[in-house]
Amino acid sequence: MQVPMPMVFDHLDYRRFLSDYYAWKKARRGSFSMQVMALKAGMDTSNLAKVLAGKRHLPAGAIARFREVCGFSEEEQAHFARLVVWQKARDPAKAKSLFEKIAKSQKARPHILDGRKYDYYSRWYYIAVYTLLECMDFRGTPREYRSLATRLNPALSLEEARASIELLIELGLVAVDAEGRHIPVQKSLSTGERWKSYAVERFQAETLDLAKRSLEAIPKEERDISTLTFSATQDELETLNRLTKEYRRSIVELISSGRGGGRVYQMNLQLFPLSA
Repeated sequence: MQVPMPMVFDHLDYRRFLSDYYAWKKARRGSFSMQVMALKAGMDTSNLAKVLAGKRHLPAGAIARFREVCGFSEEEQAHFARLVVWQKARDPAKAKSLFEKIAKSQKARPHILDGRKYDYYSRWYYIAVYTLLECMDFRGTPREYRSLATRLNPALSLEEARASIELLIELGLVAVDAEGRHIPVQKSLSTGERWKSYAVERFQAETLDLAKRSLEAIPKEERDISTLTFSATQDELETLNRLTKEYRRSIVELISSGRGGGRVYQMNLQLFPLSA
């Protein structure tokens, strides 16, 4: 069975793409070697091998040469170059701006799921709707859409509710059974890859706005918001971070083992320096 040629638009890690491309090319043409690839790229063979192994980044001067190495179109070369610069970026603002462009170019291709996954984290109510489905016998009737929209606080528009359900089904996070019930497929979701962090930043900012709103919109007996300002040594901070991770993990285990409740809650934990 012939393995299809790797496509750069299918990747977010340019080094993984180059490794896959090399393996594909080598399988098709036995005479193709690391030396040949390095020569075309104007690089030392050992340095290229380290790039493909994920141990080193491409030098800026070699990026343009990979258009010839991989036979990129102009659009593919622009995407490849953007991936390289993004993964090398150290400035968070620059990295985030670059990723927005990368996500946009991937969402234009229906077979790429990562772009739509980015949407999942882009608005607070997508995750809230997903969680609320655990509390409802939702079958997609007009009345149920109105109920879904108004049960959230703040309430959604019908358009936002419908867009949420459509996205969740498209991502495979919600399944529709033979009777029309919309069922969450996974009990809990977590993040990990670097690209998700940019979308999560926006989600977290929105949930912080919701927390601020709750001070006036939610009765005090229905919320628990507390603050603590303290000084700590580096050792104490490391211990605190460990305890926080254990606490968060225990909460995830608790809600994952349950059957879902009748109400959706948002819980935020923040720890950040107030002094230099």
